[in-house]
Amino acid sequence: MTTTAPSQTSSAGELRRAAEKLRGLATRATPGPWGVGNGTDIASEVEQLSRGSFSYRHKIASLDDMDYDPDYVAPRANLATEEDDAAYIAAMDPRLAVALVDALIQAADMEDSYGHHNNQPLEEIARLINGPTDSETEK
Repeated sequence: MTTTAPSQTSSAGELRRAAEKLRGLATRATPGPWGVGNGTDIASEVEQLSRGSFSYRHKIASLDDMDYDPDYVAPRANLATEEDDAAYIAAMDPRLAVALVDALIQAADMEDSYGHHNNQPLEEIARLINGPTDSETEK
């Protein structure tokens, strides 16, 4: 009995490419859990010591450290607060990526085994992770 390898141009292939890309990003990132300390510091293993005082194992980033182009600063009224942005970034720690990788691979396996399934949300996630294809960038 011969089996054929899944097509890497199929939606299952796109799901797998996204899973591998995301897995690589997650394994190279600082391990979680991530959190926010002092409002804008994103770090691993954040612990509040007292009001306004935090400790953490590794600082990942601080929105206060970002060098903003003074000629291109959007009005803050139209944007989330730096604290909200920091909380969102911290919520996206590598543990979330690993769970998403598992979901992408499971969806790809289901498609290979049973044909196309309603994987639209995961297919959209895969497209966002993979970025535009060559044909999309030529348009």
